[in-house]
Amino acid sequence: MSYSLEEIAGVLKFARQKKQLSQRELSDRVGLPQSHISKIENAAVDLKLSSLSELARALELELVLVPKKALPAVQSLIRTSSKSLNLAEAKSSPEARTIRRLKRSTEELQKLQPNLKALREMHRMAEEIRRFQLPDESVNKLKEVSNQMEKFQKQSESLKPYTLDQATMSSIQNLSKELGDLRNRTVHSFTFPGEISTSAPAYQLTADEDDG
Repeated sequence: MSYSLEEIAGVLKFARQKKQLSQRELSDRVGLPQSHISKIENAAVDLKLSSLSELARALELELVLVPKKALPAVQSLIRTSSKSLNLAEAKSSPEARTIRRLKRSTEELQKLQPNLKALREMHRMAEEIRRFQLPDESVNKLKEVSNQMEKFQKQSESLKPYTLDQATMSSIQNLSKELGDLRNRTVHSFTFPGEISTSAPAYQLTADEDDG
């Protein structure tokens, strides 16, 4: 398995996620089985030029042969362009909106229960997760946590400070652990587009880290 194959696979997967397409949706667009797209994104098959062309077209990418001497200039231009696009897209993506909703819910609940450590941790972890491109399954889990926190926040709007019931606080603590697991998986497995992988840190990120 060559580096170039894995590099292309990473770019294709990143482009699909940016367009918020599932593998099944992309499969319908290009006429390839979803299982084959999964293998392509994992660099588990030798990608045919015809398949690459179809995938690139569906993801609004262009295949271009560049003179080797011009490659550094082209790569620099791509990085600059991608950085500008990412800043704009990051603010408007459903993922970013979900994180903003989650942070608002934790902020409102902190006014009722300021000493509940799980709320402070959730707010911090949401900000950390915001920096990463999440896989589909993690986005779904993030939405579940955010929706549940919004539910707790709306149910508690009429309460006075320090009056959250024990069952709600226990549920929030469990959600904080789920968010921590999501954050850990995201940080440890994150791969930048065009890179083969990033090494997992030697330490374990946990919900019990110091807030400072």
